[in-house]
Amino acid sequence: MKSEPMRRRLAAMTMRVAATHAGAPGAGITEGMEAAKDVLHDLVAKSRRPISDTERTHAHEAVDSMRQGRVLTEAQASAAEAIIMPDFRPAPRILNNAFPPFDDDVWKHLNDPASTKSILAAVPAVGRIEVPDHPSLPYAGTGFLVGEGLMMTNRHVAEIFVDGLGDTTLRFRSGLEDNGIDFRREDGISASEFFKIREVLMVHPYWDMALFRVEGLNPARKPLELGAVPPGDLLEQEIVVIGYPAQDPRNDLDVQRRVFDGPFQVKRLQPGLVKPVRSTKSFGHLVDAMTHDSSTLGGNSGSVVYHIASGKAVGLHFGGIYMDANFAVPAYELSRDPRVIAAGVNFTRTTSGDPPWKSYWIPRPEAAAATPAIPPQTRKDQAMSQQNSYTVNSDGSISFTVPLQITIQLGAAGGVPVAAVKQAAAAEEFPSQVPIIFDHLEERAGFDTAFLGDEVSLPEVTAKGAKITAKLDDGTDELKYHKFSVVMHGKRRLPLFTASNVDWRKERHMVNGKKPTRKQLTGLDDKAIEEWVTDPRIADDQQLDDVFYSKDSGAFDKGHVVRRDDVCWGDDFDDIQMANGDTYHVTNCTPQVKEFNRDTLGEFNWGDLEQLVQKQTKADLAILFAGPVMKNNDPIFSGKTAAGKVRVRVPMSFWKIIVVKGDSGALEAYGFVLEQDLSAVPLVVEGIVIPSEWKPFMKPIKEIEAMMNGLVKFPHLKPIDAFDNVEAVAVRQEMVK
Repeated sequence: MKSEPMRRRLAAMTMRVAATHAGAPGAGITEGMEAAKDVLHDLVAKSRRPISDTERTHAHEAVDSMRQGRVLTEAQASAAEAIIMPDFRPAPRILNNAFPPFDDDVWKHLNDPASTKSILAAVPAVGRIEVPDHPSLPYAGTGFLVGEGLMMTNRHVAEIFVDGLGDTTLRFRSGLEDNGIDFRREDGISASEFFKIREVLMVHPYWDMALFRVEGLNPARKPLELGAVPPGDLLEQEIVVIGYPAQDPRNDLDVQRRVFDGPFQVKRLQPGLVKPVRSTKSFGHLVDAMTHDSSTLGGNSGSVVYHIASGKAVGLHFGGIYMDANFAVPAYELSRDPRVIAAGVNFTRTTSGDPPWKSYWIPRPEAAAATPAIPPQTRKDQAMSQQNSYTVNSDGSISFTVPLQITIQLGAAGGVPVAAVKQAAAAEEFPSQVPIIFDHLEERAGFDTAFLGDEVSLPEVTAKGAKITAKLDDGTDELKYHKFSVVMHGKRRLPLFTASNVDWRKERHMVNGKKPTRKQLTGLDDKAIEEWVTDPRIADDQQLDDVFYSKDSGAFDKGHVVRRDDVCWGDDFDDIQMANGDTYHVTNCTPQVKEFNRDTLGEFNWGDLEQLVQKQTKADLAILFAGPVMKNNDPIFSGKTAAGKVRVRVPMSFWKIIVVKGDSGALEAYGFVLEQDLSAVPLVVEGIVIPSEWKPFMKPIKEIEAMMNGLVKFPHLKPIDAFDNVEAVAVRQEMVK
């Protein structure tokens, strides 16, 4: 069975492909859609595949449904996959370093001498990576020659039989040293062209790419040249993927058999078109990947994306989403990396300067005098430890090593007390532990818009905001947790806003008449420090990991945006514990000085605020929207994450909108902004005045919306703003007492 989202993706992709081949790639316009429909009907009518009349009828119905924007039925979707896609995106077998002529209207132009010659020049440079000693895998993936004796594949392929990261201290895993690349492995061909992989040269720390040295190659087997052309300049141009697709049990096996028409795990040619660059998650961070729409499967990992017109390799295929897009490392991006260039990769041209991912590279041992040869990860940990060291001087100043030595004079007023620094350093001696967090995060329901009976929608992310929000694999930006949701500002690495369902009734926080303690809910030891976790559904470089907060010399608390107490309610202990654990994702965290974060230290904080609203409105249930006010001139804090140094703009203000039902039964919304005092934090201040005291105040929601930099709007909250009603006036009077 195909889900409705799957059928929608199939329809969208089919129309895009058809419109392109009809010469009208702008399929959003009527002309493009009509042209696509005509191409599809013609393709179905001429199909020479063994299909029944019923299947052909369903395929024609599918075309009409796609043109009219209707969701395909199961039968229509199956027919479209089985009849249309094999002709649009075929995968012919390569035999004796040649491919059979294309006999369909879509690709038969590749039979011309120039195109055939270009493609056949690339075929001998592509091979299957063999791991004969692996206990379960028939092979690891695909690789291709990119320099003299130099083979390129994916990092995730290399990691099957290689340990290490970067370009030093790499080694083959024990028992998996006898690996190689076979340039044949064709259907029905028993001959082998196997060459041993002698050395691993690089496992790239940012891109899904690895380089190996292959021994014994004949000089006649020419490596491919990598075209250093930005992927955007190749949009809608024809490419072929050459590799070894393997059957994928995650997708329709019958469709795979029809498209690939024969055995898997053999060398194939897979034509397609270059599509727009897209951000996708790769090894915990977002990369701007080249996309294409060839028919690829799992064994294609490491395949070359070959530009027919130029005769150049333009990408390294590394993955895809069925009926959506396939992703490749752009050769253009690799041509910007000095270490890749120095390894001997054959680029058409290279770019000087440091690439954006330079910080991911671990310094080579020779770069630091008297540095012992230690594994990359150990060296990274050592560097981070050096950044945390400090010395308290006789004059009261403190010297930090970062690793450059910086001395800060601490005055009597407004400075960081020496004792506080010592306390922060001593705290690191206690073990850190992750609280109990339930599995299957992808199944969380998230924020309930109907929690109050009437619909209360999430804040509206504008078109401008959509450009900066962190995206899940399906392109959405709502991270759903138990009883709350978060939308992340991917560039600032902080929540853009949160939305939570709150039950203020005392009994809803009880289990057998008692409120569970923090220790019971977290499952942590008495002296353990709570370690927050990243959310695997978005890239690591779009969130600030626990290191940022725990290795900041005591500058900040890990401040819950969605408070634990707000969502720790439910029907039983497990219900409460699941919500409690979910709040310990760093996506729910912002840097907050302790006076702002802790109930016992602040003059006025969010807990006080919610109690005031509850007291004045007498509400039992509430919806809370909250987040930082992210100004372009917020002060900068120089810190670090597990990946290295980072400079983060720290919000000075935080907003919260509380929605309840008033006495009349109508929805009422109360908006607030609180400011935190950052005067004692060692910030890089750029032309702003930092407030010297807490300034709690209530704000009209339209003013809060104006603070959002055009990223978020509150169209459903402004009409129910209770700023001027009796309860709101009473709350403001309480706040200034």
